[in-house]
Amino acid sequence: MSDNWLAESDAPAYGHSMSTQKIAEAVMSLPEKDRLDLARRIVTDVLAEREISAQIARAVGGIEDVVAGRVRGLSEEEFRDALK
Repeated sequence: MSDNWLAESDAPAYGHSMSTQKIAEAVMSLPEKDRLDLARRIVTDVLAEREISAQIARAVGGIEDVVAGRVRGLSEEEFRDALK
């Protein structure tokens, strides 16, 4: 399956006039191997987005801890020493 199978089918760009239903119908008409490949890509993408969201939430929580004084941030000297 080409990475750009949807564009190759002359389908409109996602978000314009192709509904989720139409996309699902187009996907279901693909051969089984292509559907499985697409399913793997979708699941991988969703898991990656969840991991990124979790990392961002942890980072924001850390920033909030520093701002609220619950955690002391490093001085520039302490930061540079930690990199050594």
